[in-house]
Amino acid sequence: MNKNQQNIVLLFLGIFLLTIALFRSSFFWNDDRLVWVFKGLVPLSIFLIMISGSRLLKARWIYLLIPLLLVEFLLFASLEAAGQKQYSSTLVRSILRDIYTNNDRNIPFLDKQMGRYDSTLFYTLNPGCWEFSGFEFSTSLQVSKEGVRDDEASFLHPGIVTLGDSHAMGWGVEQNESFPEVLAKMSGEKVLNLSMASYGTAREYLTWKKFNPDSCDLLILQFCTNDIDENREFVKHRMQLPISTVEAFRKWQRQNSINSSYFPFKYTYAAIEYLKRASRNWLTSKRAHSPYEISPLWLEDFFSIIRLIRKDFNGNIVVFNLESHNTTPDVYNRFKDYLSLHPIEHIYLFPSYQYLTKEDYFTLDDHMNPQGHYKIATQLMDYLTRENLLTH
Repeated sequence: MNKNQQNIVLLFLGIFLLTIALFRSSFFWNDDRLVWVFKGLVPLSIFLIMISGSRLLKARWIYLLIPLLLVEFLLFASLEAAGQKQYSSTLVRSILRDIYTNNDRNIPFLDKQMGRYDSTLFYTLNPGCWEFSGFEFSTSLQVSKEGVRDDEASFLHPGIVTLGDSHAMGWGVEQNESFPEVLAKMSGEKVLNLSMASYGTAREYLTWKKFNPDSCDLLILQFCTNDIDENREFVKHRMQLPISTVEAFRKWQRQNSINSSYFPFKYTYAAIEYLKRASRNWLTSKRAHSPYEISPLWLEDFFSIIRLIRKDFNGNIVVFNLESHNTTPDVYNRFKDYLSLHPIEHIYLFPSYQYLTKEDYFTLDDHMNPQGHYKIATQLMDYLTRENLLTH
């Protein structure tokens, strides 16, 4: 075998190893040691492609290394710049958001320090104070012994309880900037925030059942359309939620550890993986439908869970939705139409969509910034006052 043939073999070996990393990445979530194998496999495959390619082109390998390092640096710098709102192009923001979400974002409940497995809820947070950061924020998470982002005092006779997902939990903002905390200060009520990132309405209901403070007069429930799959499973299994195993949780933790840590050529790999996702999405776009398309089925699922809450709770319930990057009137209007046909006592719909603009969200991350939380708290306070829903 001559040198050209050897280099061709090395080139195809590098491509083969990179293909494994791209299309079989879930294999590396099966063991902690495989995570390290993945972090070595990516730079090794790119190195083999670079060395063999330079030899076949009869060029010095440094001439291929420099462009790769430029890609690595420019993509990281672009993410930093986007975090500072320095990009106005919708296309550029969309690409950077996709890379950030799929290849770089740390998720608290999957972080090995912050998250813990729960046999009834799949996960909660570990008690303590944790640092949680991204390109656009650096915050602390103060977690109670019950595993939620609130203090122990809030569990003692709260007048208001908030249920929701990461939007209500206050992802990306400090605890005192989240809308439940701001609402507590404005209203003078004690507010207990039981919200947890990525919980659907089903697990929010199960959390409510677990703590169910009898002092509560008002329940505020924040909905997001990504709740619907969990809600469907819950209703389909006769109001019982199938919980994945601890090993499944560990696998997701390993994936998160890959995304949230750096390894050589991480951002070059992220750019290649983005092209893979974009190509797949383009090829399937004509056949695909939105997984969160509004339908009568998921509306019925959602309000079936609301009726379960109503069986245990006689107070007022305020419902509203918050979505990623943009909250439109669609969900509010469908909720309103449903309740006009199927009334439920003491249910109030808060029109959150009226108050939020794109400036109220982070650029890369799909959650509200402090300004957005303050807007929601202020308008929610006005709404509760107008409807006479506050006890004090």
